[in-house]
Amino acid sequence: MTERMQIKDFQDGVGASPYTGFAIMRGLDAWSTPGICKPLPMPEIGDSANRNDDITVERAGITRITSKYCIDDKNVFEIQNNGELEIISDGQNFNPNDLVIWKNYLLMAEGNEIHAYGPLGDYPDWTDMDTGAGGEVFLHFHNRIYIGEGENMRSLKEDTTFDPSDSNTFTVTENVLILPDGHRVKEMVEFNNNIYIGTSSVQNTATILVWDSYSPSFFSSLKINEDEVNMMIVSTGKLYIQAGGKGNWYYSNGVSIVLYKEMPNVFGYDGNNDYSIDIRERAVSVKNGVIYFGITASVDTDADNFINRTSYYSGVWALDTYRDTLYMAHIPSRIDIYGIDNVIEVNITDVQWDGDALFVGWYLTETDNTEHTGIDVVYTDGDPYGDDNAYLISPYYQFGTLYSPYMIKAPEVHLTKPIESNEDDPQNIKFYYRTDPTADWIHHATLDTVGKSHFVMNNITNLINAQFKVVLNGNVELLKVLL
Repeated sequence: MTERMQIKDFQDGVGASPYTGFAIMRGLDAWSTPGICKPLPMPEIGDSANRNDDITVERAGITRITSKYCIDDKNVFEIQNNGELEIISDGQNFNPNDLVIWKNYLLMAEGNEIHAYGPLGDYPDWTDMDTGAGGEVFLHFHNRIYIGEGENMRSLKEDTTFDPSDSNTFTVTENVLILPDGHRVKEMVEFNNNIYIGTSSVQNTATILVWDSYSPSFFSSLKINEDEVNMMIVSTGKLYIQAGGKGNWYYSNGVSIVLYKEMPNVFGYDGNNDYSIDIRERAVSVKNGVIYFGITASVDTDADNFINRTSYYSGVWALDTYRDTLYMAHIPSRIDIYGIDNVIEVNITDVQWDGDALFVGWYLTETDNTEHTGIDVVYTDGDPYGDDNAYLISPYYQFGTLYSPYMIKAPEVHLTKPIESNEDDPQNIKFYYRTDPTADWIHHATLDTVGKSHFVMNNITNLINAQFKVVLNGNVELLKVLL
């Protein structure tokens, strides 16, 4: 008897193409119990309806979420417990670049100045610090703040009890490090007790400079054959780097760099520039060895053969550094409200864990160019995804030939537990297939019989090649699909 093909091993995650692994795994937990997958907790809160009515967030969206503070192009906000944003920079006319909390103050860098908000507590206020210049990127390292701007690095240290209004309490040192010509600071992290500086370069060679924070020059450099470093983060004792426009991840032990994980080959631009799927710089966070990062997608609605791909790939992706697997974890909460087919741009502007809550900044653009901006919060104990938002798309399988097509007899779906009746959390599985990886899906079955954990579906005939989509709604756990 021929062994039946199975859709399983969900913990393997998304492959570099649908010929090497799952084409997509969205909104699914495939790692907490290896061998099964189930919907993740869905995002809560959302867009302007959850914010104070007098706040207008700029198109760039919410960025640099840190300890309940965040910025957009012109404002600094405090995130309230109910998810609303309270503007704390009203009337300041800022152009924020980055945030960091230091000495009980929130420091904010813009192009020409550094501003301090605090002391953090009952009556904080803004102070323009006498620093002589601004900055683009902050790093808190060895009780000092390092500030990157263009080709220059400067440092801020405390001399006596820090008071941002009194320059006698702190020292700003200019040009503590000058980058090589043509390189600009993009990101900084602490690793191996040194500062690793990710750069962009006019030579289209992304370079990471390794610096001890006190020597007049960096002592080592790591090069990647990409144009720039977008993200760096430390997890499981390694430095993980996302560089270039195709989304590829690299890792380093501090001495050398190797390619770690290829993103699906849809990333970047298509041949006609009809769509773009790209990485949002610095929108990255890590929890329990899993790196969460933002993916942006947009489409050209005037393009020939327009296909809206934004909902397929844009959202918060996750890279599990323990299991070496990749999957798409979350989508903005408001995609469903505005309509998946109506959203032509999704920009994940920041991703940040705070305790057991994942904060996600985003903005969306609809086909009529209406824009929406907000922050989602994903709680680890939140309600699971529903409304067809959590699903997997299988590899693209070959079954038969042109002269000998194949028939899948009585395909089966196996769950780990029976479906339960729950009006607030409807549970079901929807099964689709298609014979061309660019074709529309054919709905084959909806499985929602309460009390059942094993379903047998009708035959699927005349197959040469096929791909399958399995949608999980509510608190269901998929074990396998037999084909």
